[in-house]
Amino acid sequence: MSGTFEGLGTLQFTPDNKNAYAYSGVKSIGPEEILLEIQPNSEYLICEINIGAGSRTDNDYKARFVLDDIVVFEKYLNNTYDPLPTIFNLDFIIPPFANFKLKIGNQSTVTAFNWSAILTAKVKGAIEQQNLEAITNANDWAAQ
Repeated sequence: MSGTFEGLGTLQFTPDNKNAYAYSGVKSIGPEEILLEIQPNSEYLICEINIGAGSRTDNDYKARFVLDDIVVFEKYLNNTYDPLPTIFNLDFIIPPFANFKLKIGNQSTVTAFNWSAILTAKVKGAIEQQNLEAITNANDWAAQ
């Protein structure tokens, strides 16, 4: 929880443990592939996700939100001419220890086009970092 960016596809937490984020990076997607995959620990993530097309195309895509191998949401994206770059925003909750996958796939051809996703979240149910530090500092005697 240092606040240091660990790279694409990783779930990152702010130092106070109140917010989290993940970036897919730009990926070339043809037939259905995983655009983003994360797994929280003991916290709930109240998320917003933004998905964007990197180029204009008349191809249709399907986005699927998968929790522990169960499709919980599916959206058909009729061509990506408008609007760009954000295709849609969606609010949802990822429960503790659930494996979340954002899958997307070209429904028109096997041709690949660039896509990206940004996930931001409020963290609920975890001990805030400052509280954890306060507990540790108050119990210095235990370390001796």
